[in-house]
Amino acid sequence: MTGYGITIDLTSNYNAVTYVVIFSAAVGVVLRGQDNILTGVHCYNKASSFGGVGTLMNGLFLGDANVLLIKL
Repeated sequence: MTGYGITIDLTSNYNAVTYVVIFSAAVGVVLRGQDNILTGVHCYNKASSFGGVGTLMNGLFLGDANVLLIKL
């Protein structure tokens, strides 16, 4: 069986996750802290129709921060 657990769970601040490919997780990345950067992260995990989540952001957005999603 696949699609269980969390692959990357960051609870601290000021982290960078770069060029990571995630297979077979229920949740690919969980961000609980603030000021984290994700670049080149690809989540091929459990389908959303089965409860899967690619990136879950629980972090605080400071000042005029925003989320930028780019599809290439």
